[in-house]
Amino acid sequence: WRPELRRGKAELAAAVAAAQAALPGNRLIEHLSRCALEYRCYTAQNTFLRQYEGALPASPACNSDCLGCISLQSDGAVPSPQERMGFAPTTEELATLAGYHLEGAEAAIVSFGQGCEGEALTRGKPLVEATARIRAEHPSATIHVNTNASRPRVLERLIAAGCRSVRISAI
Repeated sequence: WRPELRRGKAELAAAVAAAQAALPGNRLIEHLSRCALEYRCYTAQNTFLRQYEGALPASPACNSDCLGCISLQSDGAVPSPQERMGFAPTTEELATLAGYHLEGAEAAIVSFGQGCEGEALTRGKPLVEATARIRAEHPSATIHVNTNASRPRVLERLIAAGCRSVRISAI
């Protein structure tokens, strides 16, 4: 190992520990700690380092079966490189993690619809409620969703609640 890499791993481990202490019982912290430390997901790492784009995975379920999905391959022919989130976060868990991340000096964006989850729009009510709360508490933040847009009415409500950035994937 190069010394600067060891320092980076130590800094990330300390940031994970700080988030665990700040938000005890938030299941997203435990889930994202594996993403950050084991899978080396940059967005999860950013969440703990409180910089750039922070991850807000919202749904364990998906309404699609994309070839190449990194969290679930239904045919079993190719193993998924990571495990899909196994719980549905509450509005409180989503909003408090977003608030924690966005209080970082270099944090400006939070994103629903990470690779470790299913389709974010399958969680309509908690997603919309969390977005409204995040927008009220952080009016200048960018709230983003990565989606297959399969639930346009939920997407409309999400935008009305304060989501200002959307990436629609058609795979």
